[in-house]
Formats: sequence, structure tokens, C-alpha cells
Amino acid sequence: MAQIDFVAGDVSTRDYFHPSLAGQQKLAAVSWDVGPFGSGATIGGRNFMLETNGTMSWTSGTRQSAYVIARLFSATGNSYLPPGGALPATAVSYVDSAPANGFVCYVLIAFRGAEALGNSDLLCRADQIASGTAPRNFRVGLGGSGTATLTWNPPGGQTAYALFTVDGALTRTFDGTATAAAIPVSALTCWVLVAFNGSLALGNTDAICAYPGFSSFTSSGLSGLQLAGPAR
Repeated sequence: MAQIDFVAGDVSTRDYFHPSLAGQQKLAAVSWDVGPFGSGATIGGRNFMLETNGTMSWTSGTRQSAYVIARLFSATGNSYLPPGGALPATAVSYVDSAPANGFVCYVLIAFRGAEALGNSDLLCRADQIASGTAPRNFRVGLGGSGTATLTWNPPGGQTAYALFTVDGALTRTFDGTATAAAIPVSALTCWVLVAFNGSLALGNTDAICAYPGFSSFTSSGLSGLQLAGPAR
């Protein structure tokens, strides 16, 4: 399916979670190549994950016909991704190559025509923090739960890791072979991962954040939209 082109009038003036009436009409006018609903039908967008470099990934489904990513709380303002358009039903990843300019959050919204089927967890990143030889590909996901899954790749030469919240509190330590952690969360929480060789800090990542209780997807992917409200 070709990318759908949005113009300024297609974006809601009320918020950035819904297309305007014109945007809904544009979505509805497309002939979507998506199979009919069935007992095994699911909505794509579950297992949403975010990396510090702006790479997002998620699990596909069969009900959705397009995705839009809400880019929120940025110093440059709220917007939709991809710029001026929507992602096709087959998409399972997207890279926001723009700098976070300090802090930015994302919510993935699945659509079928003009209908918003559901939204992902809210995940965030903060840049201008990384230094030294940092762990690579630092990612976070919630999977609609209250436990954040953090994954990373080793920088090389590490013997241990320490996970800190951005206010400097030590969350947990790991040996140098670790590449993942499960951390319970009850509120918006941001982490930085530091690699060590003995007592020497090799480097630290930029920050990634997770906000629990925001996703409308269930394990079956059939829930309604958490960001409910009339589009205008």
C-alpha cells in the first residue's frame, strides 16, 4: 500500500491523537488490502519498543490498515510521524532520525480506514546524555504491562553494568554478560545504562523512558483506543 499523504488540515486541531474530519475522509477513501476479521484477528502495534536512537518496532496484526505515530512533548512541538503521511499496514518499524532535542515521547496508533483501533504504550527518549564507550542499541518496551523490558548490546570490554534512573538513583547492577533486564514500573521512569570495566566507567547511554498503563492493546490486540475522544 502506498503512503497516505496528510496535509495540515488533515491533523486534528484539538489534539495530535486523531485525524481531523478531512483526515478521516482521506483514510476512509483508501481501498485497504486487509483480510476480514476473524477469530484470529489481531491489531498490529503490540509489543511497541523504542531505542535511544529513535528506532521503533512493534508486532504486526491483521486488522489494521495503517499506522500513525504521535510524536509528543518535544521542544519543537507535537506532530505525526511519518511527516505528512501514514505507515502502511505491513510496517513493523520506523526510525525517527530527528534529534530528540532533549526529550520526546511516542505513541503508535493503529487505524482501519478512519477508525482508530488502539494505541501503544507511551515510550520516550532523551538525548545529549551519552558519553564514552556506551552500551549499544539500548531499548525499552512495556508490552502493555507494568514491567519494562530493557535490552542492549555490549560495548566491548565491559565486566559489569549499572542501571540508573535519570535522577541518579541506582536501580540495579548486572554482570558483564547481561543483555536484558525486567524492571517493574508504576509511573513514568527514565533510565541510563552505564558499562564498567572493573571500577572504571566505560560510558553511558542516552536515556529511555516508559509510562505504564497507557496502552489500549490487550494480549489479543482487540481493545479499543485509550486516547478516546471526538476528532475535530
